[in-house]
Amino acid sequence: MKKIIVILKYYKNNVENIKKIVNFFFKEIENATINRYFDNEEIVLTNKEEFFYEISKKEYKDAKNEISIEICSNSLEELSIEKNLYILYLSYENYEKNQKKIDSFFDDYAQETKVDCIFLNELKYFRNQRIENIEKLKKKGITISKDKILEVNGEKKIDVRKNAGYITYVKEIPVGVAWKMWLGNNYYNWIPKETLVEFKDCYQNIEIGNNIQKIIMTKTLEEFTNDKTDDIKWNFRKKLNLNSITEKIEEFEKKKEISSDEEIFEAFFVDKKYYEIRYFDKKGRSIEKKYAKFYKVEEYDLVENEKVRRFLGETIGKIENLDIEKLKKGYYRRTEYNDVLKCLKIIKNGERINKFDTEIMLQNIADYEKKEILEKVIRYIKQNKIDNMKFDNGSESTHRDVITFFEKNIEFKGSEK
Repeated sequence: MKKIIVILKYYKNNVENIKKIVNFFFKEIENATINRYFDNEEIVLTNKEEFFYEISKKEYKDAKNEISIEICSNSLEELSIEKNLYILYLSYENYEKNQKKIDSFFDDYAQETKVDCIFLNELKYFRNQRIENIEKLKKKGITISKDKILEVNGEKKIDVRKNAGYITYVKEIPVGVAWKMWLGNNYYNWIPKETLVEFKDCYQNIEIGNNIQKIIMTKTLEEFTNDKTDDIKWNFRKKLNLNSITEKIEEFEKKKEISSDEEIFEAFFVDKKYYEIRYFDKKGRSIEKKYAKFYKVEEYDLVENEKVRRFLGETIGKIENLDIEKLKKGYYRRTEYNDVLKCLKIIKNGERINKFDTEIMLQNIADYEKKEILEKVIRYIKQNKIDNMKFDNGSESTHRDVITFFEKNIEFKGSEK
């Protein structure tokens, strides 16, 4: 099913902005229902009136990134609000049929709510421009030019920075070029408005009011997603010097006075390694550190003069077990085969294991060792004829489930954005 993706970014969340976009979704989308809503704990709601009542309570006004909602329809159209980033998925048929009305809504919405940016794109094109895996693109029948292939430590991947339509997120701020864009307010901290106004190599570039610049790159979506218009996209990237925006955003974020307990993301360097820490609630959703139940650490090697990162793997654990100071001092050890072997011997002896702790241990294996360790695990299970596994919660698994349990957790990839 062909879809449209709309990305909206605000500097701060606002209850009234949320109400406006939710009202739009319920008005335009048939059979829309609130799937989930939460601040610190999930609240089950049956309709938007209940949702509006909840977020209109005094304690939710001007809430700092605590409101989150997911609304779906039978046709898989969706509105998702996480922190101050809104993502809307619409069927292309619906958008094409109501294009003028929907664009008019975003014109008014951008001016009324003082949005930083709205990017409207074709979903498949947006995702394909961000794929680094060569085989994945080949399966889609997409031709890859040699100049886009980057080799790091013997591993070949696509340098997505060489894709004209590539959009990345810097501190959750979308940076790149989309078919239609509404830009204003804080976005002018990174792209001078006068530079934006001067760009003429597009179908439309006008100020619609209240300091919002609306840009339509090509007349039709089909023209925009065609490689033949890559020159126009590259002209936009070069004119606005998009490569420099990353540094500007990072500098801007440093100036914000935010306590570490309010962050949902932290990062630091240790020797030639780079670590990112993200925080989640018990449902696995991004949340501020002070409310978090779990954390995830992503580990990277720095190669090529420390400018390119090679992903090593990730670790998920309970927030009470996170010791950032130890991480910063380099006390970070991944699960090795000997750790897994101890667990296998306990299972072999018929003793019970803690399911959650075992899952965390297996997910903490470095990516480059997963294949080898998994082969050893399966070999050990078969050689020792381990036909069941007992957990301390009283449950048991059959022989087939034992192998599946280890496969699932060792091959664990974590959550994707």
